[in-house]
Amino acid sequence: SVHRCVVCGLGQTQPIPEDLSPYYENYYGGRHSFSARYRASRRLARVSRYVNDGLLLDIGYGEGTFLEFAATQGFECVGVERFSGSNERTFATFEDLEAARQAYPTRKFSAITCWHSLEHVTDADDVLANICEMLADDGSLFIAVPNFASRQAEMFGKDWLHLDVPRHLVHFTEMSIEKMLRKHDLHIADVWHHESEYDIMGWSQSFLNKIFSEKNVFF
Repeated sequence: SVHRCVVCGLGQTQPIPEDLSPYYENYYGGRHSFSARYRASRRLARVSRYVNDGLLLDIGYGEGTFLEFAATQGFECVGVERFSGSNERTFATFEDLEAARQAYPTRKFSAITCWHSLEHVTDADDVLANICEMLADDGSLFIAVPNFASRQAEMFGKDWLHLDVPRHLVHFTEMSIEKMLRKHDLHIADVWHHESEYDIMGWSQSFLNKIFSEKNVFF
């Protein structure tokens, strides 16, 4: 089930599985196919509007495509990922935020990115508190999450691809995430609502989920 706040619309998956690791088996590895490189360059272009170099932390780096690309553009890259496996990376990797913090005790991050990772954590409020401590005073935070109040989500309901329970534990609306960010004294510089490859996949696969008994056939 997803419990929804009647005020801000924030959703919470209930119950949260005690062990999430089985849901991430074979989850990474070519899931984005030919769009991965485009997605990385598009996201870095957005980051570069505010930050051009320095120490960059990606929380939930997944397949690592974004950090691999950012490293070629002058950033010193660090990644946090619980379910990354043992693949070798060209950037520093850690399993949790505390390990990353201890590795850089005297340095702050110029940019911290959460590309579709904040919806996977059990306590997003705690993660944001840690981010604020690790982010430089003039640093920038970038977050992408599915919109639980979007037209796509409302139209397809339980068949919406980006609902993705139980991997997605928190389901944000624009109102709820803005409320959470302001609670931590973060100034919101920009809001955007579209990522083309996610939009195309979301509409097409959700429609197929609605009419077929087999779910997520594209995957």
